[in-house]
Amino acid sequence: MLLMGLSSYAKDCIDLEFTDGSHKKISVKHAEITFEVIDRIVSGSVASHDYVDLGLSVKWATCNLGAKTPQDNGDYYMYADTIPVTSRENARNYNPPFSSWEVLPSKYDAATVNWGEEWRMPTKEEFQELFEGCNWIKIEEGGRTIFVGTSIKTKNTIYLPAAGDYNTFSLQVENDNKEANYRTSNRQGDLSVCVNVSKWYSLNFETANWDRKWGICVRPVTK
Repeated sequence: MLLMGLSSYAKDCIDLEFTDGSHKKISVKHAEITFEVIDRIVSGSVASHDYVDLGLSVKWATCNLGAKTPQDNGDYYMYADTIPVTSRENARNYNPPFSSWEVLPSKYDAATVNWGEEWRMPTKEEFQELFEGCNWIKIEEGGRTIFVGTSIKTKNTIYLPAAGDYNTFSLQVENDNKEANYRTSNRQGDLSVCVNVSKWYSLNFETANWDRKWGICVRPVTK
């Protein structure tokens, strides 16, 4: 049972409201009150990067790769590339390697290369688990459109900003604040597999096959 809020009651009392809907009125003259702040966004850290425990098979980073806060877009990556598209002089000339793998090897995994071996890009199945394991809402915060998932098991929360995608031909971000697109480590034929947790402001989880040279955000996972 967690404290949700408080309000004044008469002159010398306050009314405490808890998550189970109960209330308790206490005298502020005779009570010593301690408030515990419970962080539902950060559960811990691995290799100096924060994660949130959503009660799933993997723990999810609280921020996109390259982002400083959960609300930031972060960087955009082409498939099997480990540096942001904006760091390449000419991203259109990049030729992503492809062999017989179905899941990206660690040396081509942007999360592993940038954050260390404890981190990696999620698979499409892990994204599916994320979507099904949380209750989702859309919020507007600081001028940003963010899709917020609250774990059914742990009640912890994850932010997925609607970062859109980076067009390496026009060299600009598209669909910013409209779509939340994220890379997986999977491939499908000559294309890379991405997930979309939104479609023009509405929750609409789906997988899609994208050109390998398109810039898409990465949300790392860890065990």
